[in-house]
Parts: sequence; C-alpha cells; structure tokens
Amino acid sequence: MNRTLKNPKPLIAAAVVCVLLVLGFAVYIMRSQEDDQQAADKMFASEQTVASFYASLAALDVEENERAEKLLTDAVKRETREPALWANLAVAQMRLNEPDKSAESLRRALDQASDSRELALLNSQILEYSGRIEQAINQLQKLHREWPENVAVTFSLASLLGQIQDDAAEAERISLLKDILDRVPNNLRVLSEQARVAASLGRDAELRQAIDALDRNSAAWPDAIKQYLTKADEEARDGNHRQAALSLTFLQNLLKPRPEYQQSLAQLGILTVGAIGTPLRSPLRLTMPSAETADADHQLTFEETYPLGKAARPDHVLAMEHSGERRSTLISLSDNLLHIDALAALPFPGLSTTANPASVCVADVNSDFHQDLICVGEKGCRIFLGTQDGSFSLVNDPSEDLNRSASSVWPVDIDADGDIDLLLSDDETALRGVRNNGDMTFTSIETGIEAHSVANLASVDFDGDGDVDVVTLDDSGALIAWQNERGGKYVATELPDDQRRIALAIGDIDRSGRMDLITISESGHLRSAHWEVDHWTESPIATWLPTDSFTTAVTGDLYLSTADLDNNGGVDVVASTTSKNAVWLQTTDGAWTLLDQSPSIRPTSIVDFNEDGRLDLVGLSESGVTVALNQSQAGYGWTTLKPLANTGAGDKRINSFGIGGRIEVRAGNLVQANEIDSPRVHFGLGNHRRADVARIIWPNGTVQAEFDLTSGETLVANQRLKGSCPWVFTFDGQDFRFVKDFIWRSPLGLRINAQTTAGVTQTEDWIKIPGDQLAEVDGRYLVRITAELWETHFFDHVSMIAVDHPIDVEVFVDERFVPQSMPDQKVTSLAPPKPLSNIVDDAGDSMDETLRSNDGVYADGFALGEFQGVAKDHWIEFDLPSEASPDQTVMIVGHGWIYPTDSSLNAALDQGNAARPYPLILEQQHPDGHWSLVQENLGFPAGKNKDVLLPIPSRSLTVSRRFRLRTNMEVYWDSLRWSYVVESVEPRLTTLKTSRTTLRYRGYSRLLPEHRRRPDTPVYEVTSTGQRWLDLDGYYTRYGDIGDLLESVDDRYAIVNAGDELVFEFDAIGRPPSGWQRDFVLVGDGWVKDGDLNTAFSQTVLPLPSHDKTEYRGPLVPLIEDAVYQQHIKDWLNYHTRYITHDHFHQHLWQQNAGVGTNEAQP
Repeated sequence: MNRTLKNPKPLIAAAVVCVLLVLGFAVYIMRSQEDDQQAADKMFASEQTVASFYASLAALDVEENERAEKLLTDAVKRETREPALWANLAVAQMRLNEPDKSAESLRRALDQASDSRELALLNSQILEYSGRIEQAINQLQKLHREWPENVAVTFSLASLLGQIQDDAAEAERISLLKDILDRVPNNLRVLSEQARVAASLGRDAELRQAIDALDRNSAAWPDAIKQYLTKADEEARDGNHRQAALSLTFLQNLLKPRPEYQQSLAQLGILTVGAIGTPLRSPLRLTMPSAETADADHQLTFEETYPLGKAARPDHVLAMEHSGERRSTLISLSDNLLHIDALAALPFPGLSTTANPASVCVADVNSDFHQDLICVGEKGCRIFLGTQDGSFSLVNDPSEDLNRSASSVWPVDIDADGDIDLLLSDDETALRGVRNNGDMTFTSIETGIEAHSVANLASVDFDGDGDVDVVTLDDSGALIAWQNERGGKYVATELPDDQRRIALAIGDIDRSGRMDLITISESGHLRSAHWEVDHWTESPIATWLPTDSFTTAVTGDLYLSTADLDNNGGVDVVASTTSKNAVWLQTTDGAWTLLDQSPSIRPTSIVDFNEDGRLDLVGLSESGVTVALNQSQAGYGWTTLKPLANTGAGDKRINSFGIGGRIEVRAGNLVQANEIDSPRVHFGLGNHRRADVARIIWPNGTVQAEFDLTSGETLVANQRLKGSCPWVFTFDGQDFRFVKDFIWRSPLGLRINAQTTAGVTQTEDWIKIPGDQLAEVDGRYLVRITAELWETHFFDHVSMIAVDHPIDVEVFVDERFVPQSMPDQKVTSLAPPKPLSNIVDDAGDSMDETLRSNDGVYADGFALGEFQGVAKDHWIEFDLPSEASPDQTVMIVGHGWIYPTDSSLNAALDQGNAARPYPLILEQQHPDGHWSLVQENLGFPAGKNKDVLLPIPSRSLTVSRRFRLRTNMEVYWDSLRWSYVVESVEPRLTTLKTSRTTLRYRGYSRLLPEHRRRPDTPVYEVTSTGQRWLDLDGYYTRYGDIGDLLESVDDRYAIVNAGDELVFEFDAIGRPPSGWQRDFVLVGDGWVKDGDLNTAFSQTVLPLPSHDKTEYRGPLVPLIEDAVYQQHIKDWLNYHTRYITHDHFHQHLWQQNAGVGTNEAQP
C-alpha cells in the first residue's frame, strides 16, 4: 500500500544529520590518524641513542674515527630512521678511507631526508674528496640556489669552480664572490680572490672595484705588503692584466698571516687544516633533550662548617688538593707557624701579619706525586716536601737563591722542562724566577718577564699556542699579559688601562675554549677579556658595589675566582672583600645572576671538600677557618678528572699533575675548558650524567683524548713520541709497509740527547730498503713518505738508487747518527752476517737467541732512568769467533732503534746532577779480566729499524775476543752479528728516474698497540684526517706536483706539514744478472723542525733553513726579509701558498659554533 508523506522535511533533516555525523566521524578518524602520524613523526630518542649520537660526535671531533664508526654502526641498527646517524657514519667511513661503505651510508641518509641542506652539503664534500669535482659542483650549485644566504656554501662552490679553469667557470666565480661581498663586505679573502680572478679575465670594472676595496682596508698593512697592491694598481691601469694578477697573487699570499685575513676565513667557515666531511651536530628527525647549559640554581645555599673548631684564628688559610682519595688538607697560617689541618706545625719564614694569600702555594716540586708546600716571607723561601703519610720535611738549600726576602710565590714550569719552577715577588722589584734543577737544588734565572711590584699572577695559555703565558697585576693596578715566545722570551701585550684593577682570575667564561682574564676594577666593574689573534677584547660581566670602597683597596686584597658552583655547565664567578662576598651564577643564555644569599666568609680556595660532587668554599670568617659546604639541590651532573703524568721510570716529560696543561670536556653539545692548576679538575655537566670525551693538552704540547669518563677518573699521560722524523713506506707487492724513518740527522734547533745541537751540515740521509720490501708494479717502484708528528719537514731532494750485488754478498748502509761527525754515505759489501757467541746483557742473561736475527724481539732488560731516553748504564757482551781474522775488515752488524729524548727533556738534563746520556762505547776485556776502551763516541741508531756498522780495529783482535757495547741511552738491539767487508765485490749502483713526485694530504696512520719498549710502528691505514697537533705557523707547499723542488740540493725545498704525504714513483730498470739480487737505497736531503717548546723558533716555520748556514740561530725576521725567500721568491708564488696556523686546532670540540665551509689545506 502506497503512502504519501505530508511533510518530508523532518526526514530530510534527519538524513542530513546522519550524513553530517558520518562525515564528522570520518574527519575525526582522519585527523586522529594524522595526529597519530605526527606523533609517530615526532620520534623521541632513546637514552642509548642519545648517548651514542653525542659520544660518536665527540669521537669525530677529536678524530677517533674508528670509535665513531663502531658507535654509529651499532646506533643505526637500533634506530634506522634517523638520517643524521647514517650521515655521520658516512663521515667516519670516509675518514677511514672506506668510500663504498660511506656512499651507502650517505644514500641511506638521503633516502630519509632528501630535502636536507646539511646532507646536500655533506654529499658535496664527500664527492669533492673522492675526486668527482663536477658532481660536487652540480650539488653545490643546486644548494646555492636554495641556500644563497650561506656564504660558506657559496665560497665552497667558487673554490671548486677554480679547478675547472675555463672562462665560463671563472665568470661564475666572479659572480659568486660578488654575492658573498654583498653579504659580508670587506671580507679580505674574497676581496683578494675577486681581484685576482678579475685581473686574470681582464675584467676592468670588477678589478678596479676590488683594488679600491682592498686599498680601503690596507691602512694597517706594512709597506712590504702594500707595495704589491700599489704595483697591481699601476699594472691594471696600464692594461697589463697578467702582471697585475701576478702581483695580486703575491699580495694574497703575504696577507694570509694577517689577523684580518684569518678572521675573513672564519667568516667563510674555512679551516686551514680540517677533517674530511662535516658531521651533523643535531638529529633531523629524532627529538633529543636539550644539550646546552642548564638553568642556574637560583636556590643555591651553603652550610658553614668549622673543621678545625672555632678556637683557631689564623690570618690565612688555603686548601691543598690531592690526586688520590684523600680529601683536601687545610693549611692555615698563624703568627710564624703553618698548621697542617689541626696537627703538625711548620715554621713560616716571616710573620702571618705581613703575609698575603700568595705567600703560600702548593705544588709537587720533587716530582714524587705528592703535593709540597712553598711559602715566602722576610726570611726567604721555604719548601716543605709532602709524603705519602701526610707529613712534610724541609728542603735544606743554603743558596742565596732561596733566602732572599719575598712576599708572594707562584708555581710555574717556566722553562717547560717537566718540573715546577717558582716565580717570586717582593712587591717592589722585578719578578724573579727560581729554576728547579730537578735534584732539589735551585738556581735564579732571568724569566724574560719584565714586571715589577707584582701583587697577583696567573699562568695560562691565553693565545692557545701550547705554551704557558703569564699575566701580572702590579700594586698600581696595571694588568699586563705576557705572551710566551719560547726560549725565555716574553712579549707584553696591551690591555685597556682605563681603570685600576684590583683582582684577577682565569676561566673559560663563554665556553668558547679560550681562557679569559676576569678582573674587577676599583669602580666595581667585573669584566672578562679574551685574546683575539693580536689584541684583547673586553666584555662586561656585572657591576658590584659592596659597602666597602674599592678606591682605597690594595691590589690583591680582593679575592676573585671562577668555578661552576651549581654544576649547570656554566662558569660562575666568586668575589670577596674583607667583609662581603658575591657569587654570580651563569644562566642558560650566558647572562649573569647575583646569588641572593652568599656565605659570610672570605674564601681563599674552591674545592670539593666533602667529595660529593659540589664545589665548596674554603676561607675565613669571624668563627675562624670555615668550609661553606655547597647545598645545591638542582641535581646536575658533574665530573672531576685527575690528570697524572706517567708514574713509571723513563719519562719525566711533564710535571706530576700536568700543571699548565688544559682539559676540554664535552657532554652532549655542552663543551667546557679548564686550565689544569691542581690535581683535580672539576666540570659541571648540567643535565648530563657523564662526559662523552675529555681532550687533554698536556703542558709539553702533546694531546690525547679519553672517552666514557666516570667521575674521579685518573687521566694518565700516554707516552708516545711527538717528534721522530718522517716515515717511509714501500709497496712490497701486497701492501704499503713501514720500512724506517728518514732525515733523522738534521733536526733544526734541537739538542740531540742533551749532548749537542746537531750540525745542520748533516742534511743528507741514506737508508737501505731491502729488495723484498719494494716490488715492481707496472714498471715502477712505489714509495710514500708521511709526516705524522709535531714537526715541519723541509725536503730539498729525494732520489732512489738500485743496488745490484751477488746473492752471496749483502749490502748495507751505516745508519748511525754520530754527533759532530759527517756520515759516511756509501754502500758497503759484506759477507752474510753470522751470529756472535756467548752474548749476555748487563744482568748476565743470555742474549744468544734474542740477538741472532731481526725478528722484533729486542734486548730490553736494562733498567730505565728518570728521564725518557736515558737509561741506567747497560751493555751487551759478546765473543767474536776465531774465524774473524785481523787480516779482514771485521764489522759488528747491529740492527735496532733508539727511544730518544727531546728538547725539553734535554733542557731538564742540563740542570742539576742528572746523568747525561752518552753514545755507544766499544770496550774490550783483557785476559786478566779488566776492561779497556777501544772506541768512544760511536753514536747510536738514527731512528727506528736502523742498521749499524761498527768496525773492530784489527789490533784489538790480537788482544782478546771478548767485547761489549755500552751506553746509557735507550738503545734497543734486535740483532747483533758480525761480518767482514768483501773487498773484491763492487756493487752496481743505478740512480732511478723519478716519474712522479706529488705532495698530497693523507692524514694519520694507525699505530700498533703501545708498548714502552717497542718502537712506534705505523700501519699504512688512515685513522684520522684532522689537525692533530698545534702546527707550526707558516707557509707550506701547496698540493700537487712538486718534482721541480726536489730535483737537486739547492734550498728550493718542499715544506711539509703533519698529515701530508709525499708520493714517489721511480722507474724500474732491467733485472739484475743471474746470480745477483737487488736492494735499494733511498737518498734524501733536508731538515726536520719539531714543535717542542724548547726547540729554537718552534712556533713557526721560520727562519727558513739553508745549506749556507751551519747553525740555526736566526734571526727570526718576517718572511719577506728571509734570505731563502728573497733568493727563491717565485716559489712562494707557485708552490708555498698554503698558510697554516695552530689556531684552528682548538675549534674541533667547538665546531657547533663554526661555519661549514671548504678546507684550503686539502686537495
């Protein structure tokens, strides 16, 4: 039955409502799914992933690339969706020379974040490093279009286009350089490059614009540099564009050391020496907790305690920290007595009422790893040596050096010889130095610091060049920073002197890695100053106006110090007068907040007195000696590190606790630096529980990194050589393998083993390469020479000699170094060496099997001495068989190596009563049992894996057959055998044609596991590519073909830096005749200069060495005045155009603050 609805609207409305409900539900479902997807996209990193990401980033920053690869390989297995993990794995793999793995890891990253600019930049860097320049350019061109404001990207593109060398590429470069100058006007690097390219292209408008801009920036340039700009200007006006380009190239090269040029590089994100690839410093997808400084603990309070009771009322107190588990000892001064805690009392050389806080200091003076007490007064200086049980004994030194009146004393290793010296002030006359001779005798020395009436002093490496500088504050309030030029020379640097300063402290206030000077002026202005290349820059911190007036304050009366009191990761400042103190806490954004409630004490020390991880204040109050215990409830993380020199025998390179060194710590993105001024170095870690990495720069300039640090960790200095000469690798048919080191006899400015400075006439070096270590490959022999230590190498000549000889004859080169004696550079033919008999060492142990052959088993049973390189007197005794005839030229054939001293150790050995090293001596036992000298001054092996030929006088063979080789140097024999010269055979020597001579950047080899009595043996595998040392500043040879420089000995040399590699290919010749075999001799001529703090002119490549000068004594003059430069000036146009400075070494852990750009020191 059909029914007609009278009014359908209600049904329609109901239907509409139903549809809307369905649609609404659908939208709700869709939005819920979108929210779920967004929640899924916003991934929170697990605690393990966070730890791995930052630990691997720290490893990449300090070039521990194998560690980084392992951490990241594990991390991507746990978390596959984070592109930054894959990208950083690609960086680690590329640095380890694993290009296929690196490409795959980068592909995985790009698959997940194809639109990431950071990944695109990394891709271009890896393409460039692998030699795919056009692909790298295409990548950078696309990136520049998307990211035009990034001047580092723009300059990277402009630099790569320079390798194309066609007009279109050069025109594009001009346009790109103009784009950069629109964003960073007056950038000196870009201006000079724009001018040079414009001149090359003959583009007058751009050339005129660039020259005019350079002229506007030239006011501070010396005339010797300005002349090239003037010359270029004149040549441009005359239309001589080619000559103008040449003058501009000279100009640019000479500008490179200028501070403004180095600052222009920083604007472009350029490092002079940097690692391959820029790792991503934050995840692209994962959400991680904040890794910066935590908020300041505004509720911080202190609880005052009185560990010595309230009865004592001393005039001064300080806390003595220890390296072990002992808590800090309280040293208090009353009347004429020093009290050790509440127990022992020691005589003070004066009265406490005339003393000041600097009248007493602590340091380990006798290098026994126990803190000693040093105090000064009207009666002179007294030193009390600490012991294991906490007692002290007085050093009895009647010399006048320690008995002159003084008011203040500071411990500083002023001569960088590995022990603590003293600087003393009497408040009136010049600061004087007392040198520690290492045997508990002391000598007054000239410090080179011409400061008078010094009231406060700090020792700190403020310019970051690896040596300890000094800052003095005199009683007039004048602050002077003395820059250490080494060799006992200090240069005063100017600080603003608009106000009298009354207190001084040191600290990394802005967490930049630079040590700042913190001062308070008489008007109450608290300021920090940091060194900027060649000048000081000051910044305000706060203004303090206590009830006391500073205008009448005596310099040194006010206490000022820095420490992270709340452990938030920011350095705080503590200041105190006699009646009031203040604490400024650093907040998250680097601002400062004054703590509302400060303890009512006058602090003199900041230590973790109760060892709970929070720093406490030690000082005096109305109740006597007071320790204000830190009661922070913020719960922030912390770590205390304990630097320690190697405690074993045969070291003494650095003082016991590394005083004068520096520790840099990273936890996540939080990075801090502290000077080592006590046995314990404290770091607040903010929201982190542990430090990812600590990089230690020891006071002798060596560097090491430690990972996964727990608090209280002891950091023991590794003992590895920082200088040893270049390393030679040869291809043996399967791989490149280390043979021996090279150019060992010609160190510049280095005293060899404390005996003498090597005569620089010994510049030629011959080393034997056995035939089985050099295989022919496609008609060529392949040789690599690497520079991997803290050295600069000057190679003037390298060639290869093929030595053919009968199979039953062996050939040798005597590879000894004999001071003050010219080496006998020749090939000697010997009968196959035979074993000696009845071989024993100085302990009477048989060495017959040990010294039978070259097998890597060494005679190493002798006792080590105090210093590296100097052992106890030791020897090897042996019998020559009866078949060794007086009618023959009999030779002892040795093979071994030497563990050498260095310049700083030699400086220490020259003081006091330490045993001086002496070279090999040959002695003979007579039939009645006594020993007599046969030959002395026989030298020692010139490095690692060296052959030594020692002739036995014929007359000695008629006396007896028992001999011994004796020395106190660390000479390690692998074999000792005998032979005789085969006079009837003349080997055939053929100098091979050099078909390839290339300089390139390589990086650093893996070293076999460290063993104190084995040579550091490198394996030809790259483990790191970044700057490892505080490189010597100066011009080095650019990469590429350098054959012209090494053809002959003529002072036209290649200047080679650490990380560089010389690549040689020598044409093979026909095989030797039947019954003959072939060995090789590598011939080189040149010099080696290391960066040791006591090596002459060790901060710089200059002065340039010359065969015309037999001594390396300077003078140190600017490059353009150097005689070698003037003689071969065109080499600094065509070859020596790579300027390197030590400054960028410190940027590794602070890279998140730096740009990401090109690297001018790599190919």
